[in-house]
Amino acid sequence: MLATLQVQAEKNRGPVMKKNTPKNSADCLPPGRSTELSLNLVRAHITTNGTMWFSGGVARYEVPKGSGKTSMFSAALWIGGRDMMGQIYVAAMQFNQDGNDYWTGPLKMKGATIDPPTCSRYDRFFQVTRVEVERHKNAFLYPGSDPDYVIPQAILDWPGNGALGESHYLAPYISVSHATGMPRDAILEFT
Repeated sequence: MLATLQVQAEKNRGPVMKKNTPKNSADCLPPGRSTELSLNLVRAHITTNGTMWFSGGVARYEVPKGSGKTSMFSAALWIGGRDMMGQIYVAAMQFNQDGNDYWTGPLKMKGATIDPPTCSRYDRFFQVTRVEVERHKNAFLYPGSDPDYVIPQAILDWPGNGALGESHYLAPYISVSHATGMPRDAILEFT
């Protein structure tokens, strides 16, 4: 005996009952960047708004990459929690159907707010390769060993530390003090 079950997602069927919405979103434009992760045998589409693996209604999680075979249609980041009064809060993307729950960039430490310039500055993907990090590490630890070395823009732009009023620590890195004349702390390893 053989049985099959077909499951299909459908659009949001109506308004969600919302009580006591404490705050509207930031005055930012919705995040709008996307990129493709292409690692090992996987090619996957991701966006800065929390949705993953689909674009324009087409599945974009391909395994093995180049095969045209997609093992999943879509996914989204959902985060929930309760405040001290027991109120439940959820941030959940619904496949771009009903608003936006995620904004790019760090919140201010005081008041948990964000502004449009910060959203805009972080509406991107920060990518650095192991090769860039290793070369940077060697140039930093062994001055003069790589006379043609120029710090890659990916390392200069790395969001390791927040601006005034934001968390000091954002993206992981290891800082090593060394009197080499480097314009900023070095990113020495992936952590």
